[in-house]
Amino acid sequence: MRQVNLYVEQTNKAINPQDGVYGYVLEFLREEKDSIKKEDYKMIKDSTAHQTELIAIAEALSRLTEQCHVTIFSAHGFYKAALIRKWIIKWQQSGWKNAKGEPVANQKEWEKLIVELARHSVITGSIGEHPYSKHMLEKMRKMEG
Repeated sequence: MRQVNLYVEQTNKAINPQDGVYGYVLEFLREEKDSIKKEDYKMIKDSTAHQTELIAIAEALSRLTEQCHVTIFSAHGFYKAALIRKWIIKWQQSGWKNAKGEPVANQKEWEKLIVELARHSVITGSIGEHPYSKHMLEKMRKMEG
């Protein structure tokens, strides 16, 4: 199975919806050769940091045309907590209600992510700054103007 590292960044750091930019780098690892990198950046309107992160991860995973072993690195960790603590499974079983019985935020984005996660073997990497953080943030800030 092909080994891929996925690095995600965004300019939106707020819990309240706002405009911003997100980006990702797909790093295809190869033995005895340099890795191959594909990156993409997009503007997003009226989105929270959590929502933007889910959109970016699902979109990046959708670009993979074959089943891969993917390690996800992100500055934010909400998706990681949901995976590790199996919140997604609990939400599905409860009809997309959280532990308080309230509707889960960003259900549509979680459902898209679930479809993409099922296509691959996924693990979560470290949270916080990663090797592409500065490069990605510079590109995104230029897009914001």
